[in-house]
Amino acid sequence: WNYFERLWCVYEWACFTMFHEPEDVVLCADAFFRPKSLPLFLKSIRNFSLERCQCFHAPDREILRRKVDQYYTSVRAFETFVRFTAVAFFGRCMTHRAGRASAQLAPWADLAEEFGFAALARELRTADQSSKRWRREAYRSASGSHWEEAAGGKKLPNREPDQPTAARASSSDVQALICEKSDAWFSRHIAPLVEVARNEAANPDALRLVARGRCQGRRRLFCYA
Repeated sequence: WNYFERLWCVYEWACFTMFHEPEDVVLCADAFFRPKSLPLFLKSIRNFSLERCQCFHAPDREILRRKVDQYYTSVRAFETFVRFTAVAFFGRCMTHRAGRASAQLAPWADLAEEFGFAALARELRTADQSSKRWRREAYRSASGSHWEEAAGGKKLPNREPDQPTAARASSSDVQALICEKSDAWFSRHIAPLVEVARNEAANPDALRLVARGRCQGRRRLFCYA
C-alpha cells in the first residue's frame, strides 16, 4: 500500500496504463487483500499526490516532474489519471475474487464517488451486485447442477451454493468462469471510461505516442508489490 507513495512507481504505473489497452492490464494484488489491509490500500490512493511522493535519488524528482509536464496537460490531470486507473484496476481485481469471497467493491465505489468519478462509482456498485450472481452461476455450471426444483422445473431462489454443490465444483473452473464474467464486464463498462480518462489527461504529443506504441493483442500483467 505504500506503492502510491513512491514517485518512480507512480510514474511507471501511469506510463503502463497509458500505453496498454485497459483490457490487457490485470492487477495481481489478490494475495495482499485482507480485512486489515484494505483500508491501507484505500488510504494510499486517497492521499496520493505527486508532491508528497518519495524519491530516493533527489535528481530523479526533477526529471520525472519534467516528464509529467511534457506528456500530461497538468499535474492535476496526471494525479487524476493515476487515481482513476488505480480505482478501476483495483475494482477489476476485486471482481476476480468473487469465486472465493465477496467482491467487496463498495469501498472502491465510495472512493470513486469521493474523487468525483460518478460513472466509475456507478459501474462498481453494479458489479458488486452482479458478482454475487456470477458466483452462483459459476458454481452451478462448474458442478453440473441445474439448481432446479423437481416439480415444474423452476429455478431455486437466488442464494449461495449449498455445500454439496460447492463440493462438486472445481475451484479452478469456478474461478475461470468468474474471471470470464468479470473481464466481459470490465471490457464493456470500465475500459471505455479508462480511455476517456486517458484522453483527458494526456496532451496531444503523448496521445500520438500512445497511438504508435500501444501494445495490442497480448495479455500483460502489472504486479502490485
